[in-house]
Amino acid sequence: MVEEQKFRSDLYYRVNVFPFRVPPLRERKEDIPLLVRHFVQQFSRRNNRVIDTIPSVTMQALVHYHWPGNIRELQNVIERAVIISKGTMLNVPLAGLQPNVIPKVSHAATKPAPADHKSLREILDETERTEIFARA
Repeated sequence: MVEEQKFRSDLYYRVNVFPFRVPPLRERKEDIPLLVRHFVQQFSRRNNRVIDTIPSVTMQALVHYHWPGNIRELQNVIERAVIISKGTMLNVPLAGLQPNVIPKVSHAATKPAPADHKSLREILDETERTEIFARA
């Protein structure tokens, strides 16, 4: 992108001081139980709730889910679960957490993509126009 002048070279060299790879959550399954407990504590405090039990079936489902949205998706799932849980046991709706199932996202205002290849800028401009007209 620097060569195509789509990304500033000075910024590239600032960011590229020490390159590192952060693996997605699905590659760090051992981190999920720790993150779940952390988020449960965080959102329990924030919502003045006491959640002290996480069923093993729930934890297994969370560990085996593919997490396409990574840690933010996990965080949102836990926040929602803390809010809807009754009592002191975490209640996560497990229906949406099937392993290796990628949910389809549909937007009513989105047009099917044409077969020809467009630049990222053209796609962004078209999407922006569509959203503006959909909200008008």
